[in-house]
Amino acid sequence: MNTLPLFSYGSLMDADILRLVIGDEIESTSMRPAQLAGYRCVQLPNESFPVLQAEAGKIVQGQLIENLSTLATDRIRFFEGDEYELEHCQVQTDAGERQALYCADVTSPGELNVPWLLADWQREHKVLFSKRVENYMKLFGTMSATEADAYWLASAATGEIETDNVT
Repeated sequence: MNTLPLFSYGSLMDADILRLVIGDEIESTSMRPAQLAGYRCVQLPNESFPVLQAEAGKIVQGQLIENLSTLATDRIRFFEGDEYELEHCQVQTDAGERQALYCADVTSPGELNVPWLLADWQREHKVLFSKRVENYMKLFGTMSATEADAYWLASAATGEIETDNVT
């Protein structure tokens, strides 16, 4: 078991997406609302998923995913790819302040201005994104996240990731 929970602020807040990403490992997890101060959640250009950007006085609403196994964490790292790294943070929950990890963007996209909201994403992007994630996660254990990213990019229009030739 991982010792620190994961603060989720994007698509992993959606229970269906989390289940696709961590599979059967979801049975041992629990989720609770959490807030991260000093950041805002913004959408990446030409993508449907967000990144966090530091901004004093802002608060990001998210979910604290607790009791993640090592396998679940490995699957999350694969899903997030090389664009994100797990970093430490302090979040506020109904039970008080907690240490956690969050997926920090390492691509430095610069200043972004379009807020990312879970309800908007679910309405506009979840169906196609779910297909992409389901197919992408079939690649876990067969290749690195860097290699799998080519399949992710190729599936942008259809949601289909060709895995027939993957060994």
